[in-house]
Amino acid sequence: MSEPFDAVLLSYDEPLANSPRLQRTPGGTVKRLHGVHGMRRAHRLCAEVVDREQFFLANGLIGLLPA
Repeated sequence: MSEPFDAVLLSYDEPLANSPRLQRTPGGTVKRLHGVHGMRRAHRLCAEVVDREQFFLANGLIGLLPA
């Protein structure tokens, strides 16, 4: 069975970035990268903060569906 993915929430100034619903994922961890200038730099830093080879990247601009 494969390991769960790490998840990284990438945010800069988005109002929904602090939502508790974005802080959990089934079976894995959610790490937050906030306030990094430049998208290219932010994506590179995301790859450095994770513990696994593959990860899920969520941008802070995503919309949330009602629970």
